[in-house]
Order: sequence, then structure tokens, then C-alpha cells
Amino acid sequence: MIMIRDRMRTVWQGIHRLEASATLSYGPTIPPTRYQAWWQAPDQWRHDVTPHDQLTISYRAHGDAWWVLRNGILWNQGTIEEARRSHLTAHELLEYGRPYLTPQANAHLWLWLNPPIWAYSFNLVLNVGYTPGVMDDFAPDAPIVHLVAASSWDPHVGADAPSETIRYWWATAWDREQELTDYANCFQLWVDRRTGFCRRMTAEGTDGRFWDLVIDEPVINGTVLDPAIFRGES
Repeated sequence: MIMIRDRMRTVWQGIHRLEASATLSYGPTIPPTRYQAWWQAPDQWRHDVTPHDQLTISYRAHGDAWWVLRNGILWNQGTIEEARRSHLTAHELLEYGRPYLTPQANAHLWLWLNPPIWAYSFNLVLNVGYTPGVMDDFAPDAPIVHLVAASSWDPHVGADAPSETIRYWWATAWDREQELTDYANCFQLWVDRRTGFCRRMTAEGTDGRFWDLVIDEPVINGTVLDPAIFRGES
């Protein structure tokens, strides 16, 4: 368990480029939400959300500049400093990003893409007898481990955690997508032990499963990405 937790905590070390996508489902009667993300060091980030109403919201950041597009049409843009002065989105739920934060900090906001948030903020219990299979859509020989994450915070972090840990990996920080942790008593995580990234996560509540998020295998340090995809021209 210690090795798995450490792998989750250090998952972003050495990543210069990342392409990832996921599908979030709230139940058979609600169309799923689609997430897509791109990161290129040191300061290029993009995160697209296509909710069940099919209106794609794309947050793009390159250096000090950021753009928000809705269905491919520019909706807002500015600089980090301008957003900080106006407190843009500072008191709103996370919808697309935080323009007052750097591209790197925005890349670390999303629970689906950041195992360190789970490894630092939650009590994790390893399902020792778990074997991947048809029921969870992983092949029997898949390098997947199954964890249960309790909604109580990890006592090993607590109030004495370094400020950088809290800033980047603390689930209760207001900047994060807090709605994903609402109404849940515990969570299930399926973690790729090779990379440390989650491949699936679910939220379990009093009335059963609240949501189910399936993450495609990310492309890590692949082909250099075109900087144009991080800007608001298209």
C-alpha cells in the first residue's frame, strides 16, 4: 500500500506532455459528460468539458494568457493578472478552470486527472484480493489495483502538511471541483500501478453509486504538441 500511495503522489514527476480523456456517468438516464485534457511543460494547458447538453467548454492557457471557448467560439480571454484583480471565478464552482492560477496549477485542479489529491487527502485501503475482470472492464492480467478511499482526510497529512502540498494536492481547497466529493460516503479507485494514474473511480453514497468515471489510458510524454491547441484561435 505504501508503494502504491507513493506512486500516486509522484505521478506528475517527469511528465513533460500529457494527453488524457475520461467519461463521467451519473446513471443510465443521464447522458455522460466527456473530459479531455492536454498538458505541455512548462506552461501550456487545455481542458475541455462536454456535459450532457453537448455544449463544449474549452479552457486554454499558454504562459500568462488564457482563453475560454464555448462550442469553438471565443467567450472570454485575458491574463492571469487581470483575472486576479477581478477575482474571476474565485467564488464559483469549478466549471472550466481558474484564470487567476497558472497553467500548471490549473492542470492540478481536476480530481479525475490527479491521483496525488486522493493519495494526500483521503484514507486509502487496498483491496488485497482484487483481480481485474469483466465486471470492471479490465482484462484479468491488467496492472490494476483496487483502492477504497474514505471521505475522512488522511491523518498523516493533517494541519502540519507543507504549504505546497495543500496548495496542489488538498481536496478541500476551494479551487477544486468540490461537487465531485459531495454526497459521497466513500470512493473506489482503480489505479494503474505502472503509471500511478487512476483508470476508473466511483463515488458511493447512502442511496448507492452517485457517479462513475472511466479514464482512458493517458498518453505520457508522447509527440510534441502543437502550441496552437492551447490558444484561443480555434
